[in-house]
Amino acid sequence: MKKRNKHYLKEKEFIRLKKALEENNTAQFNLGWVELDNPIFIGYNAYLEPRPDIQNRDDAWVFWTICQNLGTVSFAKKIEYFDWEKRKSKSFIQYDKPRICAIDESTYLSIDTQIRKWFTNEIEFSDKEYDRWRKWGKSYYCKIPNFFFEIKYEKVFRTRVKIFDSVLKQEEAEIEDILYSKFYYENRRYSNAPKYFRKNLNRRQRYKSKQKLHSVIYNGKDPDFEDNYKGANWLWW
Repeated sequence: MKKRNKHYLKEKEFIRLKKALEENNTAQFNLGWVELDNPIFIGYNAYLEPRPDIQNRDDAWVFWTICQNLGTVSFAKKIEYFDWEKRKSKSFIQYDKPRICAIDESTYLSIDTQIRKWFTNEIEFSDKEYDRWRKWGKSYYCKIPNFFFEIKYEKVFRTRVKIFDSVLKQEEAEIEDILYSKFYYENRRYSNAPKYFRKNLNRRQRYKSKQKLHSVIYNGKDPDFEDNYKGANWLWW
């Protein structure tokens, strides 16, 4: 019987370690959570809410629904971090202001008509920019004036903690140490870009290729096409 070469044995060991790491992570995930008797305060949430005068309107439920389902929430450990006017600096983290998210076309068609009228797909871009944006699919933006809402703050508490197993954690560290030392090139994270990432790059590449083809046909320029997958792994990393 022909003896397997060293590359085959190394590959088998690499697969075994990856499987062992996956099983270890699954075991840690399945440990579950423990509810705390006394919740621990961890910070503040900032969120949007209709102003008191807006809440008195007959269609106030529309604005409540938009805030609760499409409004973003910002978290910070200290309430003074929500200083929206303070500029970014090395000693200060700039937190995003709560806002109303854009929605895709399927969501737009599924919501109530009274809510739908407050969203639009018209954007203030040039025709060329609009064509580039439109190829990703329609998005609808909220056109409600900002003064309809006000920012509210609430305390956030941790009510449960993840169960920790020191034996599993030590085993995970030992496996990762071998993978990142002995199997560095096989295990490097940027070796394979995900399928969705490659598909997005391919869409952009097709758009660029059409532009270049147009230049070749109408302007007589020399073609300079690129491989669709060129740079995918590097960009993902």
